[in-house]
Amino acid sequence: MRKAVFFDLDGTIIDITHKIPLPTEAVRSAIRRLQEAGHYAFVSTGRPYGFIEPGLLEIGFDGFVLMNGAVVMIGDEIVFQKPLEPSLVHRAVRLAKEKDLDFCQESVDFTYMGAECKGLEAFFKSFDVPMDFFRRDFSWRDVVTYKMEFYANERTSFAEFLQLPGLTGLVDAAHGRNFELYSAHESKGTGILHALEHIGVPVEASYAFGDGENDIEMMQTVAHALVMGNANEKLLPHAEVVVPTVIEDGVAWGIERCIL
Repeated sequence: MRKAVFFDLDGTIIDITHKIPLPTEAVRSAIRRLQEAGHYAFVSTGRPYGFIEPGLLEIGFDGFVLMNGAVVMIGDEIVFQKPLEPSLVHRAVRLAKEKDLDFCQESVDFTYMGAECKGLEAFFKSFDVPMDFFRRDFSWRDVVTYKMEFYANERTSFAEFLQLPGLTGLVDAAHGRNFELYSAHESKGTGILHALEHIGVPVEASYAFGDGENDIEMMQTVAHALVMGNANEKLLPHAEVVVPTVIEDGVAWGIERCIL
């Protein structure tokens, strides 16, 4: 039976904070062997497609679950997409302006961020995100938005955003100044179900690797949850197997011992 394996990016197959911006050769080789054995390899990420570096795309993944399940691609084809309701985006933008927060709107092809958003720009640059991924001259009302990010110059509460109906989000625990807002009805888990239905693989043959809080729904959905040794503690109860850390090539270890 063909298997489908879903890989989170940050903290799973790459780790920018530890200067691993692309998968190591061990991880690349393991993913290649997985596909050569006839199985599917998907990225499952909170990022939009434009935030995926060319070096990652060169690996040749079979598809992508993007922006926490808001968009699903198989090859170059979008097989599912569900943007945020414009009225909710407008309310979120108004809140951001009232609180003097930088913000960006993530769409299928580009991320839209106003030229005045210097703090958020610096945040992205600190992770070497190329500014080519952004559009700076636009009207926020015209953007079809699937996910939003906000940035504060100092620690602040984002609780008001979580009160918007049908939306949920995560605060970056490292410094508490940036916040992701997305649909409460879509997740990496729902995105995986769309992908599995499209390729005709049963849930029983699905696997996922992840490390973050936004991977919980993914781990609850797949049949086999492989959690990184460096994972957020909230993810650990959902693990079928805890693999070594990203620095220790945990994904390669998991592919070789748990899937192939």
